[in-house]
Amino acid sequence: MGKKGYIWSGSAWVEVSAPPPRTNTVFYQTTAPSTTVDGDIWIDSDDEVIGSTGATGATGATGATGATGATGATGPAGDPTLVLGSTVAAPKTANYTFAIGDESDLFIFSSASALVAQIPTNASVAFAIGTQINIMRYGVGALTVAAVTSGTTTVRATPGATLRAQYSTATCIKIATDEWVVVGDLS
Repeated sequence: MGKKGYIWSGSAWVEVSAPPPRTNTVFYQTTAPSTTVDGDIWIDSDDEVIGSTGATGATGATGATGATGATGATGPAGDPTLVLGSTVAAPKTANYTFAIGDESDLFIFSSASALVAQIPTNASVAFAIGTQINIMRYGVGALTVAAVTSGTTTVRATPGATLRAQYSTATCIKIATDEWVVVGDLS
């Protein structure tokens, strides 16, 4: 059973199949209104049948982007002694053992043959803990980082201490008296 609609004819409520356009007052209630004028509409709410919920309508357009927030505070200044390549050393075409004065430099190894960037023991070259030495494999030959004396100096790297490909770079960092870690594009 659906909703019944009625219109006041001046003397009685007359049922209609669809309510006419609104002209005066629309009553939505279970009993007939007691005070009416010609053209008033009454919908008998007691005859209401509740159907299923209709489909959700389409999502509306996205609103405008809000204003940009305030800029955050400036961060602290970096340590100027940890600058990558403060000096670019002359290209190395043979194995090379690092020495005092090589800290923070960029060493370019260029050869068609495999080369080794060698880290000396602390007893022979006492780099400060935290020292960084930067290397680049410029040639097609492999470049591996290794200790001059492997039983004394430890070189740690993952997955290995060989630079992965031509133009790969890495940094050797001294983390303890005779211990270095190599980070970068390694294999």
